[in-house]
Amino acid sequence: MTIGRGKTVEGVRVLPAMHPERIGAATVYYNGAPITNASGYGIDTQPYDDAVVMIDVGTFQGAAATLSVDVYESATDDPSAATLLAGAQFTDVNEATDDTAYNGAIRTKMNKRYLFVRAETMGEPLTCDFSAMVALGRADSQSVGNTPVFDV
Repeated sequence: MTIGRGKTVEGVRVLPAMHPERIGAATVYYNGAPITNASGYGIDTQPYDDAVVMIDVGTFQGAAATLSVDVYESATDDPSAATLLAGAQFTDVNEATDDTAYNGAIRTKMNKRYLFVRAETMGEPLTCDFSAMVALGRADSQSVGNTPVFDV
């Protein structure tokens, strides 16, 4: 997987989609804010060719709980207008697969302008430490060494 498909290092921007936080049960988060607050912000991909979405999931507290993380897209900076980006879903995380980092690649020029990392907690009781970052790059950016969960 690469940002910019393996060219030299220039034009890379890394943004927090969700700052490290302990999240709780039955909540939907869009780029760092519960959707019930009508907040969250879109990550503007307009000047970039590629994005790598990275999530880091800490220890789960709750044997029956799961965390679902997907990437949504929108033509506007409004999470309520965002729709699922086809193929940009991380595997659900549970107590057996926690304490892990995952990443996925997106060709931004083929999609809508704004990206949203959507995390939904399901089941109770649940608390887990979670964070997400988005690295954006142009065709002159450096490669990334891990195998992505998805590449859309």
